Amino acid sequence: MTKPGAVGTYEVVVEDRHTAHALGNEGVRVLATPMLAHFCALAARNALTPGLGDGEVAVHLRSTVAHLKAAPPGARLVATARVTEVEGGRIGLAVDACVAGGTVMAGTQTWTTGNRAAVFAAAER
Repeated sequence: MTKPGAVGTYEVVVEDRHTAHALGNEGVRVLATPMLAHFCALAARNALTPGLGDGEVAVHLRSTVAHLKAAPPGARLVATARVTEVEGGRIGLAVDACVAGGTVMAGTQTWTTGNRAAVFAAAER
């Protein structure tokens, strides 16, 4: 069972394929917001996975994030997620992503956990 205080991280070196330019925003050669959100979600997954039981999954429901500064290719980024609350199958996390020059993204995420079959059956309704 996942408990408040659980922490997960995800580290990556920003590559050209992670830039806004690569995602279609011509000429903007810095880390794209969707990639930042993805890296924070990977950190959250890493915080949640150790607390899952057999047959359980964690599914990302919502993100509220602020993209605070640019990160160029070559920057080493560390995304961190900290579980702040657990209420039934709903889990709240604080997320951030930092480079040597400071915080690039900060915000919150909400995930749900549960039996794999039940989570996917609910999604099919």
